[in-house]
Amino acid sequence: MTADDTDRGEQRRLLYERVCESYHAVDDFRMKLLSLLPIATGSGVFLLLSTKADAIGTAKSSLRPSLVAIGVFGTIFTAGLFAYELFGIKKCHYLIETGRSLERQMRVRGQFRARPSRHFGQGE
Repeated sequence: MTADDTDRGEQRRLLYERVCESYHAVDDFRMKLLSLLPIATGSGVFLLLSTKADAIGTAKSSLRPSLVAIGVFGTIFTAGLFAYELFGIKKCHYLIETGRSLERQMRVRGQFRARPSRHFGQGE
């Protein structure tokens, strides 16, 4: 093994570590963001209805604008999370593919090559 091969191996190892860190950071952030959905929805409902609390049961027609606002807020927030989730899926896919390629080159079976396949079997 030459010094050039050793340098290349070290570079691959460092790159692999960075890919693993990035993958776990994206995954962790996506889970934290997803946990905000119920909190944001509940806060939105509370804030929009808190001024109309006395109107509940007395004049249902006065609640209509609040309910529309809650629905619009929820739809926009959910659409934003969905768009970000699609971006996260795409980013994770490329990180997984890069990790698999690096694992092949390093001749190891790590977290990317040992992933379950789409059909619930073994990975590569």
